[in-house]
Amino acid sequence: MRGGGGGGGGGGGGGGGPNRSGTPGGSNAYITMVNTLKKRDMLPVVVFCFSKKWCDHLGGSLASQDLNTGEEKAQVHRFCDKALSRLRAPDRALPQILRLRRLLERGIGVHHAGLLPILKEVVEMLFCRGLVKVLFSTETFAMGVNAPARTVLFQDTKKHDGKSRRFLMPGEYTQMAGRAGRRGLDTVGSVLIGCFEGQLPAESDIKRMIRGQATQLTSQFRLTYVMILRLLRVEDLKVEDMMKRSFAEVHAQRLQPEQQALLVKGRRMLDVLSASWAQTAPPGARDGVLEYARRTAQLELNAAEILRLAGANQLARAFTSTAQARVVVYSDPRTGVDDLALVVQEVRSTTGGVPAVLVKGAEKRFHLLCLRHDVPGDLVREGAEGGVGGGKEAASGSKAPDGGARDAFAGLKPLSSKKGGDDDLVVLVPIGKKKGGKDMSSVPQKNHGGGYVDPGPLPRDGETDGVKWSIVEAGLSDMLAILNHRLPVKASTVLAAEGNSAGGGGRHANSFDLAGAVKALAELSRGPWPEAASATDLKLDASIQVVDLMEAQYRMLLARNELPVRTHPDLHTLLAKGRSLERLERRIRALDHQLSDASLRQLPEFHQRLEVLAELGYVSSDHATVELKGRVACELSEDGLIGTEILFQGILTDLEPEEAVALLSALVFQEKTDLEIPQPTPALADAQRAVDAIAIRLGEVQRERGLQIDPEEFRKELLKWGMLEVVYEWASGTSFADVARLTPVMEGTIVRTVMRLDEKCREIRSAARVMGDTALYEKMERASQLIKRDVIFAASLYVQ
Repeated sequence: MRGGGGGGGGGGGGGGGPNRSGTPGGSNAYITMVNTLKKRDMLPVVVFCFSKKWCDHLGGSLASQDLNTGEEKAQVHRFCDKALSRLRAPDRALPQILRLRRLLERGIGVHHAGLLPILKEVVEMLFCRGLVKVLFSTETFAMGVNAPARTVLFQDTKKHDGKSRRFLMPGEYTQMAGRAGRRGLDTVGSVLIGCFEGQLPAESDIKRMIRGQATQLTSQFRLTYVMILRLLRVEDLKVEDMMKRSFAEVHAQRLQPEQQALLVKGRRMLDVLSASWAQTAPPGARDGVLEYARRTAQLELNAAEILRLAGANQLARAFTSTAQARVVVYSDPRTGVDDLALVVQEVRSTTGGVPAVLVKGAEKRFHLLCLRHDVPGDLVREGAEGGVGGGKEAASGSKAPDGGARDAFAGLKPLSSKKGGDDDLVVLVPIGKKKGGKDMSSVPQKNHGGGYVDPGPLPRDGETDGVKWSIVEAGLSDMLAILNHRLPVKASTVLAAEGNSAGGGGRHANSFDLAGAVKALAELSRGPWPEAASATDLKLDASIQVVDLMEAQYRMLLARNELPVRTHPDLHTLLAKGRSLERLERRIRALDHQLSDASLRQLPEFHQRLEVLAELGYVSSDHATVELKGRVACELSEDGLIGTEILFQGILTDLEPEEAVALLSALVFQEKTDLEIPQPTPALADAQRAVDAIAIRLGEVQRERGLQIDPEEFRKELLKWGMLEVVYEWASGTSFADVARLTPVMEGTIVRTVMRLDEKCREIRSAARVMGDTALYEKMERASQLIKRDVIFAASLYVQ
C-alpha cells in the first residue's frame, strides 16, 4: 500500500455537514481530484467521510461528472429497474431513489445509514461489479462490506465521536485504509488524505494515526435489569457467574491459580504459627496481645501528628544538652517493639559529601542507646519469604530487612520507616561509597570536634550483664514520647567504637560508662516510667492542640502499660507472634475475598439493581423469587422496566393501535432531535406525559438505591419522541413520501425505526401472553400489521 498526499478533502468532518459558508467546500477540488485519479488509472476510489450529510453533499457536487461509458450506464439502468421493481410505483419515485439513480448512472455512489436499505444494497452490488467509480461512504462501509477499491481517500483525519472531534485511532485508519488494493487486480493500493483547505495534519499526528499502538480492549459488559431477571430464573447459572466470564474480570480470573496457591501456602503457615502461639502464649492471651499492639499503633499515629504540628526543629530542642542524655520512648523499626532509650547526640554528615540523611527531607536524626528485645528469627524469615499477599514486611512486624530476607536487600540499608498503615514501608537507600567505589561503612570514622562522636556503622548491638542493648540512628518519628528525665551520659563515653562489648566487671572507662548507662536504663524500664516532658520543659512555642496531644499521648502510654499482658516475661516474643498471626490471617482473608464473588467489580451495582427490582415489585423482598412483573420484563428487551411499567399502568389500554405503536416508537428511536414534536391526538399527548412521569420515577428509585443516575437525564436518554408523528401517520396509511416530509430524519433511519417497532410489537405480544391480556395481544398484532408494508419491509436483494 502506498500513501499519497493531497487527495481531496472538505472542511466538514464528524457530525458536521457541508461547510458553514454554504459553498461546496472544495467541490471544484473534488472534480479535479477525480479527473486526476481517472488519468492515472487509480479508480475506483472510496472517499471516507464522517458525516451522512457530507456524503450526500459531496456526491451531489460531482453530478456534472460522467465516469461511465454508455454500456455501463445501460447496465446500471437495467440493474436498478430490476432491483426496484419490487417496490410500489409511488415508492420508486421517492426523491432519494431518483437522486441516487442519476448519480449511479454516472458512476458516482453514496453509502451511509441514512439510505433506504434497498438502495444501500444496490450501491454495494454495483460497486462490486465495477460500475461505481467514486463512492462517498461513512466508515461503516469498511466494517460490513467486503468491497475493496484501488484507491482510498480520507476526506478528513478527524471525526466526531459523540463528545469531541479527535484524530482517527490506528485501528480505525487500518480498517478503512485496508479497502485499498483489490486482490488479483491491483499490485498496489493507494491511500490519500484530503487537505484541500490548506490545513496539513502534523507529521506526528499522521504517524500516530498510521503506526500508533492499537486501542486497548475494554469490556463493554454492563448489567441490565432484564439480564438480571432472566438469570434469576435460571437455576444452573448465577449473575455472578456471568460477571466472572466478562472481559472486565479476565485479569482477576487469570490471577486466580496463583492466588489459590498463595492461599494454600498461607494456610499452612497459619497452622505452623498457630501451633507456635499455643505453645508460647497462655490461654486467652491473644486478645490482650492484639489490644496492646492496637494501642501501640495508635501511639505511633499520635506521635506522628505531634511531630507534624509542633515541627522537628522545636522538638529537637529537647536534645541540645551535651552532658545529659534525655530519656525517650523509642519504637525500634527492626522489631516493632518500644522501650526506653537515651538520645545521645544529633547526627551530622561525616561521609565526605554523602548526606547522612537521604529520606524524609529535613527530618532530624539522632544517635540513641536503646534496650534491645530480640524476636524469633524464624518469624522474620517466614514473613519475608512467605509472600502471602505480598512480602514487603516481615510476619513479626519487622520493618527492616532481617533474617532470611537479608540477602534480598544486599547493598541496601534501612534509614527510616513509615508507620501507621496496614503494611509498613521500608525506606532503603544505597550504602554510601567514595569515588573509588570503597564502602564507606568499613572506613574508621574520626571525631570531628565540638563533642561530636562518629559511632561507625550502625546499628551496633551488645549485651551487658544479661541486658541487651543497641546503638542506633533514629528520627523523631521513631519516638513515641519524650520523658522529663535525663542521665549523665556523654557521647564520647557511649558511642566510641572501641570496647563496645562492655561488661559489668570491666575497668576501661569507656566500657564502664556504657555499662552504667545500660544498667540505669534497664532499671528505669522495669520500674514506673518517668513523667512525660511538658511543652514548658521542652521550651516549645506550641499551640494548645499540641499541648493537649502530648498530655493525652502520655496518658495513653501509661494506660497501655497497665494492660495485664505488659507484665508477661516474654511480652516481646508474644507481640511478634501475635502481630505475625494477625497479619497472616488478614492476608488470608484478603485472598479469600479476591477469590470469592464479593471481589467482582460490578457486584455492588448488581446488589443496587436488585434493590431497585425489589422496590418496584419485580422480585420478592428476599430476591429469591421473580414476580409477575419480572416475568413480563423478561419478555422485553433492554428497556424492560419502562415497557413493563407502561403495560402494568394500562397506558396502552385506551389507545388505538395507531396511537399505541406511535407511543412505543419512543423506546426504539435512537437519534436526538431538538424539534418540537406535535402530538397527533389528545390521547397520545396524555399517554406521552404519563410515560415521561414513569421514566422520571424510575430514575428517582435508582438514585435512591445508590446508582449514579439523574432522573431527568435518564428520561431524555430513555425516551426519544422524534418519530411520534411519523409513526402515527405511517400506521394510519400515509405514503412513505408524505411521511418522510414530516421530519428531517433521513429515510434510512425511518426504515430502521419502524422495523424495530415491529420487533417491539412482537415483544409486547409475548408480554401480554404472560399477563393473560388477550385484548392487548390483539391490539399489538393489529399495530404490527398496520406498519408492516411497502418500502420499509421490502425484501433484501441478497436473499432473492
